[in-house]
Amino acid sequence: PAHVRREAHTMEEQAPPKKKSRLDALMAGTAPLRAVDEEKSDGGDLKPWHVRANDVLTFHLVDEPDQIEASEGGTSFPPSYTHQVFREDETIRGYEGLKIDVWLQATTMQAFVDVRHDRKMPAFGAITEQPDDVVALLKDKWPSGFARDPSEFKAKCATNGEVDLAAIGQVVPTAGEKAEVRHAKLSDEKVRELHARMEPLILFLIDGSSFIDLDDNRWELLLLVEKSGDKQKIAGYATLYRFYAHPNSARIRLSQVVIFPPFQGQGYGSTLIEATHAIAVSSQALDVTVEDPTVDLQRLRDVHDLKRLLTEPKYKEAAVAALNAAATNGGDLDSLKTPVSLLKRAQAEFKICHPQMKRCWDALLFLEAQQTPSLVPLLRRYLKHRLQAEFFSSERKKAEGKKVIETASGFLMFSGFKGTSVQMESGEANEAQQQEEALQQLLEESWSEFERLSSSLECQMTGQ
Repeated sequence: PAHVRREAHTMEEQAPPKKKSRLDALMAGTAPLRAVDEEKSDGGDLKPWHVRANDVLTFHLVDEPDQIEASEGGTSFPPSYTHQVFREDETIRGYEGLKIDVWLQATTMQAFVDVRHDRKMPAFGAITEQPDDVVALLKDKWPSGFARDPSEFKAKCATNGEVDLAAIGQVVPTAGEKAEVRHAKLSDEKVRELHARMEPLILFLIDGSSFIDLDDNRWELLLLVEKSGDKQKIAGYATLYRFYAHPNSARIRLSQVVIFPPFQGQGYGSTLIEATHAIAVSSQALDVTVEDPTVDLQRLRDVHDLKRLLTEPKYKEAAVAALNAAATNGGDLDSLKTPVSLLKRAQAEFKICHPQMKRCWDALLFLEAQQTPSLVPLLRRYLKHRLQAEFFSSERKKAEGKKVIETASGFLMFSGFKGTSVQMESGEANEAQQQEEALQQLLEESWSEFERLSSSLECQMTGQ
């Protein structure tokens, strides 16, 4: 429609530009494959003077700065990723016995970086032969800065970094009892400074993550604070972006979402998703979207949305009716498409955006088909048909993502999938055969996801 085309060219009506994923860079030829590195031997062994960054770097969350002197009392965790800070193959060059400790105070997120080593490689003339400057590499990704000695760390925690978590923003009502979520604008200077001290952690915890642009004052913060008696600790955070939705509403995009490792496995990710939807309802936003969700985040989102949909019988009843209609109409697959009325109802009632509701609809069909095994072949045929239209239709040529699937006949690359595959060899087998093999693989992957989702949903709804 014409008004949609006009919206796309109006700055205040646009969502923020999507961040380039690592796969996007690989497809464009602007990033090397991490699996290949000229400084590693064929067997994958490290060359002399190289150490694995993930093995030598440790983060410590401490209540008090004094805990660093005893090297105890805090909670420690390793990074999940280091390629965005150190070398692409996640190594550090030039040291033996290297040890990097990053100490973080749990309420201010002030940092102290301690770097030690047994031996340092002798420097040669060329810059490529120099030992990696660990502190400089960390500083480059830590714009808020960090202390380099314990006394400076204590001073920062006591004065400049003092943060009253209870004074940040407003509490968002959620079902969580151990933690609360505080909602604040990142245009607030104190909130912005706190976020700047937390943000570097995402580079070590989320693959392909990047910093947000704080020059745009539409960013908001959800701060997750765990409470234990009179003590409070920052357990994680999320960032939100509010952008225009035609004709007179707004959408909320959930962007950075991170739960610090010591607090994972306690349902806090779901708490942040719940808080996001609560804000969408209270502010009368059109719906909630999620920017490039990780697999784990998407699974949390799916369970959260399905639990809410199942509180209203009409969604389940619609799925049952669609399956019965398809079965009685000679396997008519059109009967299984997401009803437009449900797309609008879920958006209005639960702030679920249309693409996410279509995922949930497929999951509802799966849950109901499991109760009637004779309907399973029909559902599998529908899902295969939908996947073919989604990934292989000529109308998808301009899709945002690409995926490469290795089949028995070779490799097939197709558009429309935010995947993580990086194998880019060209296959020589017949394209139709490759497409069929890829479709079957996608179907099995989707079916496995539905089974996982069903199991997770059952555990949550039964309290196991």
